[in-house]
Amino acid sequence: KQGVVEWRRAAGYLISSDPKAVQLDEVHGFLTRSYWAEGISREMVARGVQNSLNFSVLEPCGRQVGYCRVVTDYATFAYLADVYVREEETVSYTHLRAHETPEHLVCRLLLE
Repeated sequence: KQGVVEWRRAAGYLISSDPKAVQLDEVHGFLTRSYWAEGISREMVARGVQNSLNFSVLEPCGRQVGYCRVVTDYATFAYLADVYVREEETVSYTHLRAHETPEHLVCRLLLE
């Protein structure tokens, strides 16, 4: 596994690969209502976090507003999974165009 990396982005958002930064209740709350993981148990989400490369998007106050995880062998394969950004963040992130999806927001945050 790789070491923890962190980036500060626009408006003070922090992107962290630290698994300790994952707010499991927040991530589970979103995933359990998603079409791809509806009803998933908290324990299963925790297991996914434990076995993935995680990226948490945190507001300056520390509240988690986005998440994605990468399932990888750290050599030749990486699969992006469970990407989300809270809906209100896509609206308040002022430099984004209104039609962009949460996936675009995560990509912009990561690449800026």
